[in-house]
Amino acid sequence: MNLENMDQLIDGLAERLKVLKESRDRFKDELEGAKAQLKDKEMEHIRQDKESQRRIEQLEREKMNLQKEKAQLESRLTAVYGKLKNLLPQEGPDNRG
Repeated sequence: MNLENMDQLIDGLAERLKVLKESRDRFKDELEGAKAQLKDKEMEHIRQDKESQRRIEQLEREKMNLQKEKAQLESRLTAVYGKLKNLLPQEGPDNRG
């Protein structure tokens, strides 16, 4: 192998090394971009989970308030029914037409 062949070989290897470094740099940039996208998606997922949890808690509070209101209305209805029952004459066997 002579000096000219060695120079050509070295030049070829240097060119190949340059191409490999450029590819590595491109892949590195793509990887960083993908990592950033993944982080953004993870943050969005966390935000959506928190929003869902807040909504669930809000609905549970509304449900409890509605149950309380329902119980109060049922109690009032029972009281009104009791008052009406006391005001109306009782039907007995001797009060039938």
